This record gives sequence, C-alpha cells and structure tokens, in this order.
Amino acid sequence: MFVSTIQYRTVSFDLKIEPAVPIYQQIAGHFARLIRSGELRPGQPLPSCRELARNWNVNFQTVHKAMRRLKASGLVGGEPRCGSVVRSENQKAVIGVLAGPSITDESSHFLRALIVALRAEIAGSRDFRWTSRVYDGLNELRSGPDSRRSTVRQQLVADLKSRSFNGIVRIVDRPGATLEGEISRLKAPSVRFGVDLQKSDVVLDMAGFISASVEFIVRKGLKKICYLRNYADDPSHSLDIRALEEAVRRFSLPRVEIHQISGGASCEQAAYEKTVRMVEQWRSGGRHGWPAALLVLDDIATRGVSFALAQKGIKVPAQVLLMSATNEGIIHYYGMPVVRYDFSSKAIAKSLLDILHKRMLGEALPELPIKIAGELKSFQSSAGLAINEQN
Repeated sequence: MFVSTIQYRTVSFDLKIEPAVPIYQQIAGHFARLIRSGELRPGQPLPSCRELARNWNVNFQTVHKAMRRLKASGLVGGEPRCGSVVRSENQKAVIGVLAGPSITDESSHFLRALIVALRAEIAGSRDFRWTSRVYDGLNELRSGPDSRRSTVRQQLVADLKSRSFNGIVRIVDRPGATLEGEISRLKAPSVRFGVDLQKSDVVLDMAGFISASVEFIVRKGLKKICYLRNYADDPSHSLDIRALEEAVRRFSLPRVEIHQISGGASCEQAAYEKTVRMVEQWRSGGRHGWPAALLVLDDIATRGVSFALAQKGIKVPAQVLLMSATNEGIIHYYGMPVVRYDFSSKAIAKSLLDILHKRMLGEALPELPIKIAGELKSFQSSAGLAINEQN
C-alpha cells in the first residue's frame, strides 16, 4: 500500500492504494466518497487525468477508466478535453427512454409498467446520479405529413442535438429513417428491449413460457393444445414455436393447433373474433375437435379470448384450460380462472440498465440477448375459482 496526496483548490486528495483491489475502482470510489460527503462541491472542477496519473504515479489509462466510471454514474460531468466537474443533484445525467407505442393507448399496460419500473430503478439507485426522460409514440412518427410537427418528435430532436443523454433505453421502437439517423449520430450508449432476437439486448423468454405451460398441461393429464400467438415474426423461425415442437416430441403430444392473430391495439378484438370462429369449428368437429388447453401469448389477447369463451358458454377449466403469458402486477378482468406465466417488469428494467451501464464503461457484456424468465402462477378470478399450478 502507498499513499499519495494532491492538493487541488483547497481539497486534499489522499489516495491509499491497496494492491488487492483494481486501482481504477479505488480511484473511482475515492472520488465518489468525496462527492457524496460534500468535500467536493457541485460545479467544482477536478484535476486532469494526466495530473492525477503523474502525482499518484499510476497509468494514465487507469485514471481515465476511473473517470469514465464516475461520468457513467452521473457524479461527474464534462465534455472531452474540457475537464471534469462535479455534478449537482439538479444536474443528473439523463437516460433517455424511447418507446415505440404510446403510453396513452388503453392496451399499453405492459409499456406503462416497464417505464414505471425503469424510472424507479433510475431514481432509486444509490450508485448513480441519473434521471430519465420518456419519449413515447415514436412508431407513429414513421410517416405522414404531421410526423415532423409532433411535439414528442420536436422535443426529442432538440434534446438529441443538445447531446444531453448519457445513455438511451429503447423499447420496441421503430422510429423511421430520419429519426433513427438523429439517434445514431448522438453515439450515446444504448440498450434495446424488443421481440427481435437479432436486434434486442433483452427479450422475454417466450420459449420458457411454452415449456413451463406444456409441462403444466401434461401434469394435469391433458394432451391436446391450441396456441394463439401475436408475434409479428415468422413462426417458422421463432423460439416459442421451436419450444412447442420440442415439447410435443418430448411428451408425445398430438399436433398443436396454432393460430396467428394481429398485435397492437387491435389484439383483443382479433383474439375475440378468432376464438369465436375456433369454438364454432370445435363444436362442428365433435368431442375430438376440442382442445384440452388453450395457450395465449399475450394478456390483452387473453381478455378477448375469455370474453369469447364466456359468450359461447364455454366453462373454464371444466371444458378447456386457459393459460396466458402475463405481466406481474397487472390484473385484467377475465371472468374466469386463468393460469398465468408472469414476467417481471422490474427484472426487465434491471437487466436493461445493467447492460447500459456496462456499455457506458466499455466493459464486457454477457451473452446477448438476455432472456427474462417468468413464473407460473395460479390466478384467483372474480368468480372465486382458482387453479393451483402445484397440483
């Protein structure tokens, strides 16, 4: 261990270097303590990396790596070659949250929950001095004469030009070429949540939903399955379909009836109409036409399915077991028991911000995309019925 001191504008930087801990972490932690204790005040400039390296007799790149950590955490700000200054609580580093759908859409329950989780994770962190700005409805700006006059677009473009973002979280956004160019030119670290395995850093483990659901169905002594999905990708290349095919082979199940429905705001209506037609077909085929279990990939679609089943007088779970991929903490009225596979918005938010922070620091990333697993749960319906997944 050795101790070195720098006297800089009334602040003495005593650094005790321990050989067992990476030096850049010690330097970053040293400055973080000085900032949080108030010894380094907001707006106060810091010594240059070269000055610190020279006086502490450490490598310049080591000091630069430490400063990068401080800037990523939001404790320190400043432009390259202009020096670093201590940020105040009112000058937090901004994380831009760019969302494709609009949070005002009635069906955007999951998006709203995810944004709440992201903002809570950002605001509640003791390690980061971050704040967030949310820009939603970007998918609606892809075309049309009014897209450039959108208030959201104008604000985002202005903020992008001011280079006010330390990082960007992107949620299933497809903003169009012009706006995409503005985002790319910023060169801020970014992370993406979506359904495309090639372009997303974090995705929902829909294959896990399928595997857990089929195992549950088999434990109940059931075999014939119908699956409603609303993914826009090619079913022949999707992990959920592959998982379904694998489960069919593993448990020697009959061929699964698969139906594709539209997503977005029309998802519930599309699921309702599809279910009405399916029930009519099942009835015309006699008892051999009926599935034992109905899997639905989306909780909004499940709402449409449950309304159709109720309208047609189908008893759940006596006639068919209803299972759905759902979002933790979001309870829809189904009027019948639904076995839920809950995905956690908090887990998604944490993974997104962990990856973003690593990109800010230039650190090695885990294997991407990270697949967020869910948890199979029973659902106590308003009708007072419940299904226990353990039985």
